[in-house]
Amino acid sequence: MRKACTIPLILAAIFVVISLPARGQTSSVNTQAEASYAYNYRDDSLQVIAYDSIFEHFQYSDPDTVIFYIKQGLTRFTNHKYKKGAALMLSMLAGIYSTLDMLENSQKAASEALNIFTEIDYKKGIVNTNNILGIVQGKKGNYPEAIRHFLIAMKISEGLSDTSAMMDNYIKLGKASELSHNLDKSLEYYQTGLNLQHGRKVNDIIIFLYNNIGSVYLEKKDYPNAFKYLQKAYTESNTPAFAQIHILPLQNLSIMYSEQGDTVMALSYLKQAMEIALKQHLPTDYANILTAMAQLQEKAHPDKAIALLNDALQTLKSTGEKSMEVDVLDNLIPLYKARGNYKEAYTLLEQEKNLSDSMLNINKQRAMANMETLYDLDKLNSKVQQLAVAERAQKHKTQTFIAIALLLCIFLGIVVYFLMKTRRLNIALSNREEGLHKANAIRNKLVSIVSHDLISSIGFMPVALRLSRNGSTAPGDKDALLNQLEVNATSAYETLQNMLDWGKTQIQGVKLKLTNIDVTALSAEVLQFIQAAATNKRVNIENNVSPGLILHADPNHFKFIFRNLLSNAIKYSHPGSRVEVNARKSKDGPFIIFSVKDHGVGISKDRMPGIFEQSVVSVIGTNKEKGNGIGLNLCREFAKENGGDIWVESIEGEGSVFYFSFRAVNQE
Repeated sequence: MRKACTIPLILAAIFVVISLPARGQTSSVNTQAEASYAYNYRDDSLQVIAYDSIFEHFQYSDPDTVIFYIKQGLTRFTNHKYKKGAALMLSMLAGIYSTLDMLENSQKAASEALNIFTEIDYKKGIVNTNNILGIVQGKKGNYPEAIRHFLIAMKISEGLSDTSAMMDNYIKLGKASELSHNLDKSLEYYQTGLNLQHGRKVNDIIIFLYNNIGSVYLEKKDYPNAFKYLQKAYTESNTPAFAQIHILPLQNLSIMYSEQGDTVMALSYLKQAMEIALKQHLPTDYANILTAMAQLQEKAHPDKAIALLNDALQTLKSTGEKSMEVDVLDNLIPLYKARGNYKEAYTLLEQEKNLSDSMLNINKQRAMANMETLYDLDKLNSKVQQLAVAERAQKHKTQTFIAIALLLCIFLGIVVYFLMKTRRLNIALSNREEGLHKANAIRNKLVSIVSHDLISSIGFMPVALRLSRNGSTAPGDKDALLNQLEVNATSAYETLQNMLDWGKTQIQGVKLKLTNIDVTALSAEVLQFIQAAATNKRVNIENNVSPGLILHADPNHFKFIFRNLLSNAIKYSHPGSRVEVNARKSKDGPFIIFSVKDHGVGISKDRMPGIFEQSVVSVIGTNKEKGNGIGLNLCREFAKENGGDIWVESIEGEGSVFYFSFRAVNQE
């Protein structure tokens, strides 16, 4: 006696999809209404969604009508040059053809869809078409090729992090490996899929995996492990939500007990499955279960087996599943022969022959339909290729235009580059010329200072020394000579120091070395240096700077400014007068403002605006002291670089007050 057919629900779980769509009976009128609704969309992307809705709802209940409308969509999208839409229609056709076992049509449509999806790099489409091609190869028995397609789909799904698609692929890979008798590899794929579901709420995928793992162990005759996983599938699916899936572990548990010779337990599981099939209105599943029960009772209770098979036969007549009717008859005829009822056996044999002839005619009609469909696909493919050629020609024109535009851009870029380079060279040349003018000005300034100020100061020194050594010179005259010698030496030193500092700033720029400095210590150092000149001129310096003031500045710059302002105050003060040094905190920010006040000749109004400029001409001091005109200019540069400022208030004939500010350190 032949084995009962595998329950269709299992086949759906193996080679189609994990989540089964509804398969209710729906009239072609509803299909046409959906199609009309889809056709009214003007936007191609919206039409794709509408056609997909038709496919999902009616692919099982009304496949022929769905094929008609999906072909309509394919023609539309092909004419509109909407590649993604055309490829999606082809993949839908491939799915329907696979379900109807029109495998050549399915393979052709899926291959064409895959080519388009690859061209436009639509990864989900590539996954779907590889899965369909894998299913087709699996149904053909070409399991290595099926596994190859499933692995391609798996790799892309992993890249997309699509867990649902990965689970679908692991189940397909597991079943393909199982059917190719690579049971260990099958377990590996199923177990990997189960690991992906770890920690998730129980769902149909987990139940499928438990059942399939148990089925593989059952095939390996490893009954303890088979029972372990089938029992898990049984327990997890024993709820109304998973009623249909619950049939799977029930059937496999029945097979396990049957193989171990426990017919009673095997029948008990099949009875549970039969009750579910009746309650869920699953006639084909119900018929298969009846056939399996008859096989278990054919030896001990042949009458019961005959009754069960007749019940199965009557159930199948309403489904149109002719191949399943033939399988039931193959099991029923030997039982009647064994009972000596040859008349009934002959009647059933005639019925089987008629069913086989009917199936042969259906297969012939299907073959003709396949040829017609292949012809239609070839025509559409030819049109797609023509459109592709036209698109390539247009693309070539576009690329040529882009190439010409690119060459023009490159040419313009080269022109702009050389124009910019010429401009930069002109600017550099201008800057160099300006630098040369500046260098000449610096040289002329230095020559002027050396030739006038420095030579006049130093030139007096040999004469004064020679006269002081002359024995005929009176003691009073010697003292006067030595005093004048000291004045000239001090003037020469200041001139040289200012020249060095000024020359550095002109060549290297101002360089800062900021640090926290104690004003008391630095001002004392400057006052000690300048005291000799003040004493010689009988000028009294009043230092009113409070101790404890801290600045954040360059100490050399502070000393330079303080020294220059004190030197100038002494230079332009009358002998016997005084110079006042003060410091106060600014009201406008974190600054300390220093002031150096003298009671000397003051500054004329016409000299005030340019007093800090490099071009200012120095004025002779009250004791005929000479200057070089660069000290105040450097004072301004140093003050600005330290974040401060410098300014002056003066009345001609009464004296001047020079102010400068430096940033204070917050000591609160």
